[in-house]
Amino acid sequence: MISAVQKLLKCRNGNFAITTAFVMPVLLMGIGIAVDLTTLTRTREQLQNAVDSAALAATSAMVNSGMTADNAKKLAASMLRGQMSATTSTGESVNIEAPTVTITETSPSVNSKIYTAEVVANYDVPLSGFQVLLGYTASRISAVGSAQSEIEKKNPISMYLVLDRSGSMQWVTTVVDTTQTACNNYYEANWPNPTYQNPCYVKKIDSLKTAVKVLADQLDSNDPTKEYVRMGAVSYNTAIQTPQALAWGTTDVRTYVNALTASGGTNAAPGMQTAYQSLNASSENQAHMQKNGGTPSKFILLMTDGANDNTNNDATTLSWCTTAKNAGMKIYTVAFVAPDRGKALLASCSSGTEYYFEASNVAQLISAFQSIGQKTSKLANRLTQ
Repeated sequence: MISAVQKLLKCRNGNFAITTAFVMPVLLMGIGIAVDLTTLTRTREQLQNAVDSAALAATSAMVNSGMTADNAKKLAASMLRGQMSATTSTGESVNIEAPTVTITETSPSVNSKIYTAEVVANYDVPLSGFQVLLGYTASRISAVGSAQSEIEKKNPISMYLVLDRSGSMQWVTTVVDTTQTACNNYYEANWPNPTYQNPCYVKKIDSLKTAVKVLADQLDSNDPTKEYVRMGAVSYNTAIQTPQALAWGTTDVRTYVNALTASGGTNAAPGMQTAYQSLNASSENQAHMQKNGGTPSKFILLMTDGANDNTNNDATTLSWCTTAKNAGMKIYTVAFVAPDRGKALLASCSSGTEYYFEASNVAQLISAFQSIGQKTSKLANRLTQ
């Protein structure tokens, strides 16, 4: 009897099955937890990258595009959702709460602004079936992303255009006007009696309008909120046309220039006088001080396609140029298919060789105005994260 009991106690049959029955669920649960931890870690990294990118996108948009804080917040939220949706392998919509986006603005100096964005996001990551059996269907992860972008307005400016609208500005260039089949073409040889012919050529005055647009576009791109650039203009033949007063942005000058017509002779002196007096007025500095807290750099752009009708006017023109330069203003000059005397006057009137441009065709005229726009609009944006 004792021997039979001892044999029974020594029997090991079925122990492995019993052990397996206890160990296997624990083993599988451990594997499930490991898989879930890997998923959580990977998703946490993805969420962190998403909130960082969303924050940087918001501040960048405010610096580069002048976007409002409210719209920047919407942009950040939209970008966050888009990036997290892109990380799912199944293409399912992710269970992510609406993020909290906070944007603050500081001004460490009168010439700079710093935008700081903070994006807080929560994301519920679905768990595996092993966790679900224990009653846990999802695990929440959170991430905080921040970015800082600074826009540094280094140089508020005031610019005054002095533009030739004499009769020779009605003459044609070598560029074909594709908007018309035939038209009255004016040349030096047939002035003032045009030749009606095909093709029609672009007139100098219209080329000037295109060049001014390029210049204005350059200024606007660096000052989208119209806080740092003021622009005015006057056109001249033997006398000046009613000037366009200095104003914020370029809209008024664009309208003024687009309405120009060419006629009469040439005398640049009154135009230079008007430009100097407008820029030198105390009200011009006050306008900038009230708007952006800075003192503007002042520029005059003098353009002609000819020479003064009366040589005595050359001395008067140059005198106003000298007065403006002595007052700290920089003078750019553009000689557009101008005679030698006109070129000599503009070269002397300019603030130096790098401020003087000779344009023998339309492309060079536009290039000159574009270069002036790039040089004067030193409203550099510095983006930092």
